[in-house]
Amino acid sequence: MGEAGVEELVDFEAELGERQNEILFKITTEIEDTKDALNQVEQLAQRLKKHLERLKKLHQTLSS
Repeated sequence: MGEAGVEELVDFEAELGERQNEILFKITTEIEDTKDALNQVEQLAQRLKKHLERLKKLHQTLSS
């Protein structure tokens, strides 16, 4: 393998490293975005449960 072949391998390895870093960054970003979305959904669920309980109490009060 000549000098050019070795340089190509070194460049290829560097490119693979860059691609791996890009993929890891994208995955990390997606994980954080998903965690944030899940947290928002959980907060919404809690607010809806509280609202439902208030409605049930109001219904019970008005039905009495």
